[in-house]
Amino acid sequence: MNKWILKATVCLALGATMMSARAQVIDFETIPGSGPSDGMTIDTQFQALYGVTFSLETGGSPVLAKVGAPRTAFQGYNLLPDQPAPGTNAGEYFLTDDGVVSGPPEPLIIRCSHPVAGAGGIILDIDGAEEFTVQARNAVDDVIGTVVLPPNNSLDGSATHWGFDFGADVIHSIRIVFTGAGGGVGLAFDNFSTNAVPEPASMLALGTGFAALALKRRGRRH
Repeated sequence: MNKWILKATVCLALGATMMSARAQVIDFETIPGSGPSDGMTIDTQFQALYGVTFSLETGGSPVLAKVGAPRTAFQGYNLLPDQPAPGTNAGEYFLTDDGVVSGPPEPLIIRCSHPVAGAGGIILDIDGAEEFTVQARNAVDDVIGTVVLPPNNSLDGSATHWGFDFGADVIHSIRIVFTGAGGGVGLAFDNFSTNAVPEPASMLALGTGFAALALKRRGRRH
């Protein structure tokens, strides 16, 4: 392989690494400091590693739910308790509000220690007359973006995706609130992701690397 092409490839890989260094996904399959367990309280475990905390709007904290009995979030695929449909990529654990399927679930609040440009995730088993609304909020909790998730009655335990991408680090928190109707409702949230705009220093390093390679290549030609 031409040495210049090899160096350019390395530089591209380095740049991609720098640009994705602040991207993260929380799937609740691993919990910092301990293993996951059904009913485990989730609040600040991801703060040190990812700068993210979880809470319920009226106080308290959400808990982990594990696929299968007992039913703590929803009746899902094949009428099985807490069972995501095939292909949802939900893993064995997801987040629920209080571990009880009853009235409307508590609004879930996700706060970021540092603002991010994008955020996304999935909510499982939105069906019947159910509906969830996801709000992106700024530093003073003003809503800057809204996604409404309607029911999917074609497949029990299905995953409904949501996401925001503002192109600038303006998201300070996410609020997930039940806005539908019906009883016996639970929240099942998973695969939370955030993505921050690459820092200027990283972009400068990438640009400097390409400039150096170009100058070196041009000098060899002459």
